[in-house]
Amino acid sequence: MAEKYESILNQTGCYSAISYCFCLAKETGVFTTLLAAQKQLTSEEIANENNIKERYVQQMLGCLSAIELVKVSINDSGTNLYYLEEAAKSALKVGEFSLAEMRYPMMVSSRYDAVKDSLGADKFGVVRYQQSYLDDMVDRKVKMTAPTIDCLLKNVPDLRENLERGIDVIEFGCGSAYPLSQLATMFPKSNFTATDVNPAFLECVKKRCCHLSNVKYDVVDLYAIPEIADKQYDFVYAHDVIHDLPKPVEALKGIRRVLKEPNGICGIVDYAGTGSHQKDVGDIFAAHIYAMATFLCIPESFQNPESEAQGASIGKETMLGYLQAAGFITACVPIRGKLSLYIAKLV
Repeated sequence: MAEKYESILNQTGCYSAISYCFCLAKETGVFTTLLAAQKQLTSEEIANENNIKERYVQQMLGCLSAIELVKVSINDSGTNLYYLEEAAKSALKVGEFSLAEMRYPMMVSSRYDAVKDSLGADKFGVVRYQQSYLDDMVDRKVKMTAPTIDCLLKNVPDLRENLERGIDVIEFGCGSAYPLSQLATMFPKSNFTATDVNPAFLECVKKRCCHLSNVKYDVVDLYAIPEIADKQYDFVYAHDVIHDLPKPVEALKGIRRVLKEPNGICGIVDYAGTGSHQKDVGDIFAAHIYAMATFLCIPESFQNPESEAQGASIGKETMLGYLQAAGFITACVPIRGKLSLYIAKLV
């Protein structure tokens, strides 16, 4: 029995180090070179392509070939040749743990001490999302934009037709606003409002989306929306936001107040986990979500002693319960992995 737990500990320690090597291979161009290659390459060719020391490349390739991600062969002169199979290239581009996910170890590393210092029972609002977090998440946001939009347009009733005709759309907690800016490009007759509680995030979005005349920007706190909203919208969108908030139900009630009656619809993109530690036993992706929530979502949510601090490990039934309590009838449609679209209609 002891051997079982030794194996778990050994694997955890090994993969922690491997993930950093993966990050380095991404950041230094090793993966980019392998993805673009039409032939098998030597470590020297890969090093020269990226103007980095070959000895480091050898170590990275040794790591990546040992886990059987990168394939290695030997030519007639005894030199190692490295390549990615087409299936590996596809997984690196669009898989659940693709290159887009491989900034996570660096994000955790940069926040580790601050999160550790914030664990005290009397400490709240110590660690919040900053622009560096959005910068680190760019690859993932870009990767998830297409499947998210595809899911929205296929599953939200009449959304495509309404956007083509021209409606009012608002996104709360827009962050980098990649899906919203893409929708604004696709549907120029509709009007879009990007909002966030952090003015610095909005400034970055303005610079990136300055060419879009149908996008407006506003600093909005979901907890400060009046009982009678100043303006109402046909479609409300929030991506990867609700589980980060201190009081999800109160935030969802704010969203409900800005929906046009009777046909306004809300699209909430969030996680739909089991909500059960017992059910998650043996699920490595669930373990990943719990780990990332520890360093990202929970610190963001713990703004005060009353914070619910659900994090991305929030269960599907918990999210559906929140939406019902806020006055919505909701359907849940999977997007990819545990990420899902909650389609919320007014009761």
